[in-house]
Amino acid sequence: MKLKIAHCGDLHIGAKILGVGDEKSRILENEVKETFFGILEVCREEKVDALLIAGDFFDDTSVSSADVREIISRMSECPYKIFISPGNHDPFTADSPYVKFEWPKNVYIFKSRKPEKILIEEKSAVIWGSAFEGRYEWDSMMKGVKADDETMLNICLMHGELNSADESRYNPISLSDIKSSGMDYVALGHIHKQAEIEKLASTSYAYSGNLQGTGFDELGEKGFYIGTISKEIRDLKFRRACKRRFEIVHIDVSDCTFLDDFVNKTLQYLMEKYGESCDRNLYKIVFEGDISENASFDTVLIASKLCEKVFYAQVIDNTQPRIDTEKLKFKTDFKSLFIKKMIKKIEESTSEREKEMNEKALKIGLKAFEGDVKYIEN
Repeated sequence: MKLKIAHCGDLHIGAKILGVGDEKSRILENEVKETFFGILEVCREEKVDALLIAGDFFDDTSVSSADVREIISRMSECPYKIFISPGNHDPFTADSPYVKFEWPKNVYIFKSRKPEKILIEEKSAVIWGSAFEGRYEWDSMMKGVKADDETMLNICLMHGELNSADESRYNPISLSDIKSSGMDYVALGHIHKQAEIEKLASTSYAYSGNLQGTGFDELGEKGFYIGTISKEIRDLKFRRACKRRFEIVHIDVSDCTFLDDFVNKTLQYLMEKYGESCDRNLYKIVFEGDISENASFDTVLIASKLCEKVFYAQVIDNTQPRIDTEKLKFKTDFKSLFIKKMIKKIEESTSEREKEMNEKALKIGLKAFEGDVKYIEN
């Protein structure tokens, strides 16, 4: 007795990616849909019995009709069953695409917060699930899930937040709910970070995370679980699916002086760390280290040059000026007097916040002496 499944969630189809510009946002939005279609093909090629989508399939109930129709068309061609547990972004409501459109017979959408179960008779398996009926679900929907035939494979599909304190407004699922359910596997959605498969009593459970990051708070590889569930074995493997990654990188630029130095060092670092596919990713690049007080660079211009080579980049200057305090002792020009005064203020700072502000004032002041302050830095 075994069932081959794929488990994904939190696609948020239709979501706008903010902060990267309209053109790149549209590219990323479309790529989420393309990635999902790729998963449909993987499931076909690997002959899965069921694809489990753990909520927030859509980012909102007002998703594009064209997108919904295209998704329905692709799903209707799949030779396996698809189960969807609507989440807090795409709850099962009167204005939901789950209600307004006709879905294929191979797609089952859970319709109520009250747990339902669907029998896959030929596989001796039962798929349990629930649906958000609004933006919030304060009580655990998992409490009503209890395997009533342990000779069957029991799998639960659920969008919610593991929270043993029951303090979440997004279907708070406690570990005791998991443990007492008697499920063989609980496919979870809502948390966008992939988690390793855990086990409580006889029940295994995991978050698959989302398929593509939506910002720099969602870093690294994204994907889905695929594999076989049986009473004895949970042979599920995480598989990368995202076309692009959001990454934050810290680079010591102490040896850089001119603009091309900063650009070339950054590109070399990205190539060494991410390989030939580094040009596809989105980067937040944090410059660190002590640089010459005479070094001049513009983070906006550097980012612009980097964007000629990678999909997206923004640069944050977290460097400190390198100051020769011995030579400074004997200088009396305005710039030197300013530096000495700011160093004293930094040393006399009474809090980390005050120290940071004084260090920033020194950095901006040095840029002003070089005529490099072109806008207000904050």
